[in-house]
Amino acid sequence: MNNPRYSRLTKAILATTVAVTLGQVANAAADVDIDDDGLIEISTLQQLDLMRYDLAGTSLNGDSTGCPATGCNGYELVNDLDFDTNGNGVADAGDEFWNNGDGWEPVGNTTSGVVTWAITEGAFTGNFDGNYHSIRNMYINRPSQDWIGLFANLNGSVISNLNLINSTTLGDDAVGVLSGGSNNVSITNVNSIYSDVTGEYYVGGMLGRTDGENSELTYLKVISNVSGYTYVGGLVGFTEGDRNNIVENDVYIGHIVANAEVAGTNYIGGVIGLTKVSTLDDIYAAGVVASPNGFSVGGISGAVSNSSTDNTTSEMTINGGDNVGGVYGTFSNSQATGAAFTDLGSVAVLYSGNIGGLIGQITNATLENSFSMGSVTSDRYPSGAVGLASYEVLIRNVYSASVLTKVSSKGQKYGLVRGIYANNTNLVVENSYWDAERSGTTISAGDLGYGKTTAELQCPTAPGDVSCDPIIFADWDAAVWDFGTSTDYPVLR
Repeated sequence: MNNPRYSRLTKAILATTVAVTLGQVANAAADVDIDDDGLIEISTLQQLDLMRYDLAGTSLNGDSTGCPATGCNGYELVNDLDFDTNGNGVADAGDEFWNNGDGWEPVGNTTSGVVTWAITEGAFTGNFDGNYHSIRNMYINRPSQDWIGLFANLNGSVISNLNLINSTTLGDDAVGVLSGGSNNVSITNVNSIYSDVTGEYYVGGMLGRTDGENSELTYLKVISNVSGYTYVGGLVGFTEGDRNNIVENDVYIGHIVANAEVAGTNYIGGVIGLTKVSTLDDIYAAGVVASPNGFSVGGISGAVSNSSTDNTTSEMTINGGDNVGGVYGTFSNSQATGAAFTDLGSVAVLYSGNIGGLIGQITNATLENSFSMGSVTSDRYPSGAVGLASYEVLIRNVYSASVLTKVSSKGQKYGLVRGIYANNTNLVVENSYWDAERSGTTISAGDLGYGKTTAELQCPTAPGDVSCDPIIFADWDAAVWDFGTSTDYPVLR
């Protein structure tokens, strides 16, 4: 039996609910910042495209309704986006933003600016928060254009919490999935997964180049195939802080994981092609770096200058031409601590270039608390740690347990350092060793360092272990090194 009172109450509640719901919808339609956080909500590809008309993020298609009194300053994703709009699994004319085969048009300026320095005019200056959502299947095919990516270029932006998945990005110079160029930016918690990136100069799995003394790239992950000619890296092709103040104002790059296949000719790295005026911290790289005739090729960075590095681990398979290292190809006016080339990595050159398990050529620099266990192969002159030392160089608390392979009947294996550049080079080697058994040599440049047997290097379980040769590793810091058991080589903590 129906209860009239209950029916009237139910109808009243339903009417109120519908009215409130319709009111919310009406407010949402007229409010570009529903959660009032100063970021305009992006829920469709069409809205993503509208960002190009307000690069500061103050409005969407001219509408700033609902922004706080101080104004909006960027955009945020509220759901995942997919460029494969027809759902057939390929980029084709059936997709929106196909643009006659050119694909997505980067947000920002792609037509002007000198590529040898990040441009700021016409750059995206707002913030962008992905809210841990994903943009999938972005396709860009613009081989004659510079500054190519989701954004053409960024200036002063904060980009965060974003996944870029299965992207294909093709451009000329300054090419990356996220952006071709960036200046004074903060980019954090961004992943570029299963990306293919192709360009010429300044090419990276996430960024083509990063400049500016206030730039920070942190907690980033890339799984990418990247190819170019010069300045090519699994994460970013080129980094440089303040070129006018190389002492303090640098780019900070930290907490990075890169699994990349990188191909190019000069300045090629598993993470960064060329690093200048930067700080590298807590970086891990695996994959392949292929540059058979290339110059300055490394598992982490092809070249490093005026920078500092700490806790960088390479498990890369690397081949190159000259100045080739398991961690860094060329290393100058810089300091490296905690560099590791693990036994999963390998480095090889076809001819007699400078090659080392850690560094190809080191100049006016310091290398300490580092080790190489990856294999090193050269036609004539493989070296366990450093290929060539130039001018003022300090190597302290370093060891190599790399297997060295010399292909030619000519030449010589070198346990720690292969060569000293000139008579005016001051190479100082302190408390450093190589495994004479695994390397197959008792020779190192200048008779510097100590060749030991495998058992001698593995025996100590603490600095100054009296059950072993107490001199080996006696001055090494147990807070930095884990000595393991008496059958382990020490590793970095």
